[in-house]
This record gives sequence, C-alpha cells and structure tokens, in this order.
Amino acid sequence: MNYFPGKLCAFIILAASFLQAQSPLSLDEEPHYALLLSNEYCKVYSLALGRLEETKPVAHEHDWVWLSLIGRVTEARGGTTFQSVGEPMEHEEGYSAHFRWPVTPYAVRNDHINEYQGVVVDIMKGDESRYRGNIPSLDRAAQFVPPGDTEKSYQNSLVKTNVEVDNLQLLAGDAWEVTSNGPGHLLVAMTGVDLRREVKDAAPVTIRLNRGEVKWLADSVTATYKNAGRETSRFAILQMK
Repeated sequence: MNYFPGKLCAFIILAASFLQAQSPLSLDEEPHYALLLSNEYCKVYSLALGRLEETKPVAHEHDWVWLSLIGRVTEARGGTTFQSVGEPMEHEEGYSAHFRWPVTPYAVRNDHINEYQGVVVDIMKGDESRYRGNIPSLDRAAQFVPPGDTEKSYQNSLVKTNVEVDNLQLLAGDAWEVTSNGPGHLLVAMTGVDLRREVKDAAPVTIRLNRGEVKWLADSVTATYKNAGRETSRFAILQMK
C-alpha cells in the first residue's frame, strides 16, 4: 500500500501551520497592544509588558513613533536578536520618544522586574526626510527625541516630512507656546497632566489625562499650554503633516 500521498498531505499541513505560527502579527492581533485611537492620519496603541514578558513578532508597515512612559525594554528588529533600543543610559527611565521606519518582524521584551508601559503611533503618511537633503529644518537621520533637564520646563523636537514630534515638560505653573500648522495633532500624556490650553480668539480648554491617555486635536493653530496642576507634567505632541 502506498502511504506517500497521505504523508505528503500531512507534511504540507504541518508546514503551513508552522509558517502561519511564524508570520508576524498586526498590532491589532498582538495581545500586548491595545488600540486607543484611529483616524486617517494615525493609529494609536498602548503597549504593556509585565515582568520578563515579550511580544510576539509584529509587522510595522508604516512609519511609527514609539513613546516610552515607564521602564526599559530591549527590541529585536528584523530578526530574533534582542538589543538595546538606543537610549542613553544616563537619562531618566521613560519619557523618551523614538521615530521608526517600517520593519518586519519586530518584537519587544521586558527584561526587568518592573512593568513596562509605552504608546505606539502608526503614521499613515510616509516620511521623505531621507531624500530631502536640501531642507535644513528636517532631522533626516535622527530617530531619538531625548528628555531634557528634569529641573526645567523644555521642548525637544524631531521634525520629519510626515510628523513633528515635540517632547515637552512643564513645571507646575509654567506655560509653553507650541506652533502647529498641520491638519491635526495628537497629545500623549507621558505623566498625568492637568493642562490649560489657550488659543487666540477662543475660550481656554482644560485637558486632564492620566499617564498613557491620548487626545486628538483637529486644528492648526498656535496654542499655549499651561501646567495647571501641582506636579510636573510631561507630554508629547505629534503634529501630523
């Protein structure tokens, strides 16, 4: 009796199952990611990893911004070897922002006892900064927006053709003016924030968010953000272009 067809069929089924198991997931499918907001400009996810947890490989098909809120992680970009994400070790844990181009597969691992929390923002429009060498205002190769002096209010920025990432800290009572001329922008709370947002010829607006929460602002105006709380506020503004 010839068992070859049956064995061949079983092999094909096993091979297909193996390939499916190895195929990168979308962020919507990976259980450590949770969708917070989605529109024509971006998709926003929270990322949470407990002690010694790691994500399954995912496919980042768009440019993306990654904001670290609590803890440190290692990453595997395009393979299975985990390594540092490239943050200077001397800066305070969390409160940093990275700009990344598409990558597949991609995984993150928490090698520490404490939990990790972050926010990932997929940018629907592609970046062309690498091909615009004649525009000095663009950060063509830069991918990291570090935090600043913890004793001062500050704004550090990274400018691409599809997004400007502003990393801000406001001491209690301080205010900062942020210019925006794009179709809309995303505010990400990197700590709990209690902000008063003032725009010319409009009533002031109060923005209260917990760490990791986001708010979409569909306007293109210069706004002043004042820290109305008693604690230092850290937040990021992603201006879409």
